[in-house]
Amino acid sequence: MNLRLLARPILMGAFACLFAIFSHAQTKTVTGKVTDSKDGSPLSGASVVAKGTSTGTQTGADGSYKLTVPSSTKTLVISFAGFGNLEVNVSASNTADAKLTSTADALTDVVVIGYGARKSKDVTGSVARVTEKDFNKGQIASPDQLLQGRTPGVLVTPSTGEPGAAATINIRGTGSISGAQEPLYVIDGVPLGQGSAMESRSGVEGGTTPRNPLVFLNPNDIESITILKDASAAAIYGSRGANGVILITTKQGRGGKAGVFNFGANTSIANTARRYDLMNAQDFLLAAKKANIDGGADPIAAGEAVKGIDNGANTDWQDQIFRQAISQNYNLSWAYSNKGTTARLSASYDDQQGIIRNSSLQRLTARANLGQKLFNDKLKLEANITYSSTKSQFPPLSNNAGFQGSLLGAALQLNPTNPVYNRDGSFFQPGDQRNPVQMLAYFDDREVTNRLLTNLSATYQITSSLSYRAVLGLDNATSERLGFADPRLGTNAYGGTNNVFGRDYQNQIQGNGRGTKQNQEVNNTLFEQYLTFDKTFNNVHAINAVAGYSYQSVQNRYTGSFGWGLNTPVVAPTDVFARNFNQFRNYANFLPGFGRNELQSVFARVNYTYNDKYFFTATVRTDGSSKFGSNNRYGTFPAFAFKWRVMEESWAKNTLGKLFSEFNVRANYGKLGSQDNLANYAALNLQETFDVGNNTPAGPRSRVIQQGNPNLQWEEVTTTGFGVDFTTKNGRLSGTVDYYNAKRTNMLFLAPTPGGFAPQSNWWINLPGNVTNKGWEFSLNYKIIQGNKFNWDVSANLTTVENNVTGLPSPVNTGAVSGQGLTGAFAQTLTNGSPIFTWSMPVFQGFDGNGNARYAAGAANQLVGTALPKMFAGLTNNFSYGRWNLSVFLNAVTGHYVYNNTANALFLKGSLRNARNVTNEVGKGPENPFNPGSVSTRFLESGDFVRLANLNLSYAFDIKGKAIKTLSVFASGQNLALFSKYSGIDPEVNVDKNINGIPSRGFDYTQFPRPTVVTLGVNIGF
Repeated sequence: MNLRLLARPILMGAFACLFAIFSHAQTKTVTGKVTDSKDGSPLSGASVVAKGTSTGTQTGADGSYKLTVPSSTKTLVISFAGFGNLEVNVSASNTADAKLTSTADALTDVVVIGYGARKSKDVTGSVARVTEKDFNKGQIASPDQLLQGRTPGVLVTPSTGEPGAAATINIRGTGSISGAQEPLYVIDGVPLGQGSAMESRSGVEGGTTPRNPLVFLNPNDIESITILKDASAAAIYGSRGANGVILITTKQGRGGKAGVFNFGANTSIANTARRYDLMNAQDFLLAAKKANIDGGADPIAAGEAVKGIDNGANTDWQDQIFRQAISQNYNLSWAYSNKGTTARLSASYDDQQGIIRNSSLQRLTARANLGQKLFNDKLKLEANITYSSTKSQFPPLSNNAGFQGSLLGAALQLNPTNPVYNRDGSFFQPGDQRNPVQMLAYFDDREVTNRLLTNLSATYQITSSLSYRAVLGLDNATSERLGFADPRLGTNAYGGTNNVFGRDYQNQIQGNGRGTKQNQEVNNTLFEQYLTFDKTFNNVHAINAVAGYSYQSVQNRYTGSFGWGLNTPVVAPTDVFARNFNQFRNYANFLPGFGRNELQSVFARVNYTYNDKYFFTATVRTDGSSKFGSNNRYGTFPAFAFKWRVMEESWAKNTLGKLFSEFNVRANYGKLGSQDNLANYAALNLQETFDVGNNTPAGPRSRVIQQGNPNLQWEEVTTTGFGVDFTTKNGRLSGTVDYYNAKRTNMLFLAPTPGGFAPQSNWWINLPGNVTNKGWEFSLNYKIIQGNKFNWDVSANLTTVENNVTGLPSPVNTGAVSGQGLTGAFAQTLTNGSPIFTWSMPVFQGFDGNGNARYAAGAANQLVGTALPKMFAGLTNNFSYGRWNLSVFLNAVTGHYVYNNTANALFLKGSLRNARNVTNEVGKGPENPFNPGSVSTRFLESGDFVRLANLNLSYAFDIKGKAIKTLSVFASGQNLALFSKYSGIDPEVNVDKNINGIPSRGFDYTQFPRPTVVTLGVNIGF
């Protein structure tokens, strides 16, 4: 045997082993877990980096990490958004757990405040911040759902339960009496421009619920949401901050040179939380017979009448329109950081089905957040880019359908003895009533929206204390909405739906069919540049100053048209009606819409700190808006704030120091402007010229629609407030108390033109009077139990609101009430000495012996409460035990009333005489069938409720694998329990019932119900 040949592989193998051992000796693997020091819960996505290197990783869903570093590494730097950084020594250990201190406790935490950021200890205004850890969990369609009930002063009211529907967000009450009530949304520094919602006009009369302006964002991309609540905090945004400002910050790149992948998937099951207690077929027939007898018919005639309406079926029409909805969500992200380069790429797909058939929201999003430092880190280039494609399907629902009802109204009142189909397979069509299953089959309404939001910025560090930043923001959105009505829809049931885009056209759906097409394009361009100076002198005087210029342009284009008449008739049940807008013989166009407004501004803010003890902030912004005439185009809005860190005083350490580690006193004053609800060309005379199409006499028509007002002034809000922040010495209890007072004057209002300028024309004016909101905010965090394995902490917030209107020249009515015989009826008013959205109606005092309604004060209208809550609160309990985590969130709203327009329009004893169904309570009640359903407090109910809004249970597995680094599963529930005396489906509702643009509040009219949702999901880190 050749020993030389045998020795060679042995020596090579030994060398390889020695090399591997040597190489391994040059590195080591460090493992650990990163948790919240407050409650011990894991922090997913925390950055773990070897100090002085680019080697790093991210924690998984259970907070654990595994990182291979050079054996010479002595320190790991651990950071997480909303928490202070922590350095951990690993020179003598391969295990390093870390407990990070959260915003509530960390004075060094950085808070985004607009055009910069400040340490939380330096913030002087009223600012609230909600981070990913505290977001609501489950089926989340838009970012506003993340913070509902989580912070004081912010009331989020869902309009309906429809996927993607807009919510009403009020910060410290509501003040504007016309148009916009919403805060300004700023996404990664780009203020969103206001667009307009498109509505279907394919066949069912009435308006539809607006879409949520934030629905294009993937909630999983959001790192934190900051709310600027008072003028001293929001004044840097000037005229756009009157309703408050919500800053949304998305996640950036981190995790080291190797990058970190995260994948999440979940499935949700949604069901109706409550339904109306309607009469079944048997009870309905008995009640209908009794109603006829009570109405004066003899028993024999009443019996014959009932036979005429008995169609032999027993149909639960709610079952026919509701369904168990199954939705799914997928998220994939990759985060990276190396030296001066950061990147985070993400994509998501949502398929959210609504609990009403033919309702859905499909959303595809992609995001790239990129950063690069150059020239020895003096220049930083950043790009935040979001693309979304959203597809929505809408059932035939509307806010103000007539007595026949849109889909839900038709289902609630339809005779339960009616079958769904005739024997030949065609839909059963009961006279002028609407078959809801036929509506679902024969109406089709869909919208596709594509949106691209881009934020490009460059920051140059001129000196160590002075930097220059330029920002270019581009927000482009296009949408198309197509609606179709099948020609087999009956004339009796749909003959009145000839109002299309606000015009009446004499063509029937039956035999013709109908299609509507609407296109909208919104372009928002922002350019800003500003200087930032930040320097501390002699460790005593600190100055942070910002001065800059901003220009924003928002342009909106709209076109609408509709077609009718088919070349090939569609009559038989088996015939196919194609959803093709180009198939019609006739077309008519709506007047195209175009709007453009520009806003240019200069702004400045100075923060001065003395000895880390006294903090002063002064802010001023001057805005110029193209919406105003030359006389008052510019407005200037100043603000001031002061903060005193009492515990920095030597005397306080010896007295208060026994109780508190931190005790701060704040005060603020400021003025904000508002022009968002003002029309683009309010200062100009406007004339409308249009050609209505080929079914009307030829030739254009024109009319004057607005008289210009060059003397319009800015609507203004003046705010004052003070607050206290504290943390106890042991750090277990922390809290905030705030008082606020906001007064709104020079209110912008669209009023009829005086002096007969032109028939049916309006003009914008500054309405005399003011609206005041004042109240208190409380926020507490308490660590009840802090153990090695078990932790329990509680967070609570409570807000009071006192609203009052004074100085109006005359009452302003709003709140249109829908229902047969109620044309022109209203239920709300804005009047002096009362809150905005005060209910005005006769007081119902029950029925007399004949079943007729009795009213106080001769049935005169009386002021009977408000739709605005006087108090709202949230309570969160967080529990952790080992790898288990449980969060339970409840919210409550009280002190307001809801008008049950659904009951007013549909649930009357007289409906039985017309073969329309009612609830068991009404059908078996004492009401006379001839008693009219007048607007009154009979239908006004307390809106107070307590809701188990969100519950989330998660478990993080102990994963040792190389491919999969982290694995966790969770189950969450939303809207699990509702405690309320309200007789409708849900008192937390806000269906739009405005009159002439004057907003309403607190109406319930056949709204899309809010579901109960259970979600199961998994998160995997690679």
